[in-house]
Amino acid sequence: LFNVIDVVNHAFRFRDSYPDQVYIVQFEKLKTNTEAELRSLCTFLEIEAFLDEPCQPAHLQQTM
Repeated sequence: LFNVIDVVNHAFRFRDSYPDQVYIVQFEKLKTNTEAELRSLCTFLEIEAFLDEPCQPAHLQQTM
């Protein structure tokens, strides 16, 4: 078993060591400002956000 606090702390340390490779999604931000958080994540991943259209499986296949 793992301790959630240890996992979160490890994720933040990893992000501090590799800031260009780690993006941490905070549930509170995702819940309160979903579109902005998803756009930020897509920018980090360098992929196009399809937020103006309903999510379709075809969108997922285009990026693979």
